[in-house]
Amino acid sequence: MAELDRKIAEAQKVLDSLKAQQAYEEKLAPKYKLARMLHEKLCRYNHTDGCSWFYFVKGAEDDWTDYSHATYLAKAVRMLAAANGNGKVVLDVVEAM
Repeated sequence: MAELDRKIAEAQKVLDSLKAQQAYEEKLAPKYKLARMLHEKLCRYNHTDGCSWFYFVKGAEDDWTDYSHATYLAKAVRMLAAANGNGKVVLDVVEAM
């Protein structure tokens, strides 16, 4: 029984973490969502020592002052500006990549 309780507690921690991440992502402005998507789709660096992205994520929240985050955020801002108010289309296209 104790082993089962331990496994339930571990699963609850994972669930709580996922819920926190979901809540954070739901409140993100489109430029931040797009920056995260661009990094996910385009970054080809080794994430052990070649890309700093995950070193600047605290829990579920990103540090947008980090070089890697700021670089992808700048790309996202330029893409959304070029879309002339059609940001949803840009998000859909990048998500489909």
